Amino acid sequence: MELEGEQVAIDAEGVAAALNDADSVIIVPCYGMAVAQAQQAVSELTRKLRADGKTVRSPSIQSPVVCLAI
Repeated sequence: MELEGEQVAIDAEGVAAALNDADSVIIVPCYGMAVAQAQQAVSELTRKLRADGKTVRSPSIQSPVVCLAI
C-alpha cells in the first residue's frame, strides 16, 4: 500500500492552536493511549474543548486490530 501526502511535524503549541481553531474534534482511542494511561488526560481535554463550545466525538474501539486499521 502506497501512502500519499505530506508529513508535518507539530509541537504542543501547534496542537493547541489547531484544537482552538477547530469547530469539532474526533479523538480516536487506541492501544497506545491505554498503555500510556492517557484516559484521564483525554477526559480533561474533552471537558475543556466542550466548555469552549467544540463538538467532541470519541468512538469506542475495543479491538487494537481495528484501531490499527484506522
